[in-house]
Amino acid sequence: MDKKEKLKHYDSTIKVNGPYYNKKQDRYFVQYVYSDKTKRVITYAKYLMEQFLKRKLSNEETVDHIDRNRKNDVIDNLQVIDKSTHSKLDAKRAKLIEITCVLCGNKAFKEANNLRGNSKQGKAGPFCSKSCAGKYGVEIQNNRMKELDTQPTVESEYYYIDKSAVVVKSENTVDLKSTA
Repeated sequence: MDKKEKLKHYDSTIKVNGPYYNKKQDRYFVQYVYSDKTKRVITYAKYLMEQFLKRKLSNEETVDHIDRNRKNDVIDNLQVIDKSTHSKLDAKRAKLIEITCVLCGNKAFKEANNLRGNSKQGKAGPFCSKSCAGKYGVEIQNNRMKELDTQPTVESEYYYIDKSAVVVKSENTVDLKSTA
């Protein structure tokens, strides 16, 4: 059965167009055209879930792709969750970069975008803390130390929360599964 055959809507007062593919967003969409000629565009995944549940989703609900593949609109890969939980699960997170302080030698973790910003501004470092950065500044101002080279540029690495390790308990509550 192709996608066009699946298009049925429980409300006969509207026309359904699609699904159509949007290259920029890399996903499928459906357009509702109401009797008063107003239009509403939703994702194909949301359309399929509304058909499956035989109801419209509330404004607080959204459809989540379990495998994070937005083109995999198989109903077994879709789940309805609240928007707050969805944003917690699908947020792209930047990994922290381990650095060694050029002043004291301590190890610390910093965000790559902060290190990149300091590098672009020609700042020395990296430093483990504001205290070390301040001590360095005092040493430079009092000519007790040579200026250090500009800190190197680093690229961001990203990760997602593993959805298989998450239990959606109830509205706005997300817990990691116990590994014990």
